Amino acid sequence: MVDFAAMLKESEQDAPVEPRELYGQLKKSSGYGYLRDVQAQVLTAWHKRRDEKDIVIKVNTGGGKTIDGLVILQSYLNAGEGPSLYVAPSKYLQTQVIAEAERIGIATTTNVDGAAYLRSEAIGVVNVHELVNGRTKFSAKRSAKRAPIGAVVIDDAHAALATTREKLTIPRGNSAFDKLLSLFEPDLRTQSIEGFLDVKDDRRGAPVRVPFWAWRIKLEEARGVLREEATDGNELFFDWPGVADVLALARPVFANDKLTITPYCPPTTSTHSWRHPTECSSQRRSPMTASWLPTSARTRKVWWIR
Repeated sequence: MVDFAAMLKESEQDAPVEPRELYGQLKKSSGYGYLRDVQAQVLTAWHKRRDEKDIVIKVNTGGGKTIDGLVILQSYLNAGEGPSLYVAPSKYLQTQVIAEAERIGIATTTNVDGAAYLRSEAIGVVNVHELVNGRTKFSAKRSAKRAPIGAVVIDDAHAALATTREKLTIPRGNSAFDKLLSLFEPDLRTQSIEGFLDVKDDRRGAPVRVPFWAWRIKLEEARGVLREEATDGNELFFDWPGVADVLALARPVFANDKLTITPYCPPTTSTHSWRHPTECSSQRRSPMTASWLPTSARTRKVWWIR
């Protein structure tokens, strides 16, 4: 009788967890035979602290942090702490990460609802817009089961942090822009008559912020406009649910070409898989950056490599 459980256990034990050993066993393309010294130092230092929940990894630009991030996530997969998710700051860099992973022999997927990701057979690679939006696949509010996260690396975390704060953005031409401009016209005129006229006449000028008292007084009217316009196919469709619960604390600013409604803190409340551990493992979060993060963005444990 074949003991499949024993065979599976033996197979899992064969998968290396120590990052430099792991990298050495990968089937890599020519030119990727060895880690650079700085990459090896990062991985060695990370491995000593791998059981900590939150680690910020600072590596200088050009230090090869993409490979480090991929190896870290593969190590977590090999240790049974997946699914592993790599978050890139843009769609273009998402494709770059996937190409780099292919060159070093690490399997990736963009489908976080698929079997390869859910079974920890491949690292999920998404951009930050897919992770943080009001209808993210990592939300418990979606109709399908939310995609879990066991371990996550945020590439260029300083850029990702700025991106997550760019919600909502309502371009001129969207009917919500005109409705809200009309709603707050008296307040904007009082705040800056020239600024208001530049916005109204679509003339480039200094942005004009809606006074906070006016925003609070007319908040429910503004909410009604936004809810009405946040339909499928509209620019507000994906971002509105993530901002709706913190709308009272947002900062609305009109420019000639757009209205931005920005929460003071990134709207991550709807990204449940990021905020809470998954059902299958204790979550590991590793933001990577080439810049030092501001105090408000630092996680509980910090590792800073010059």
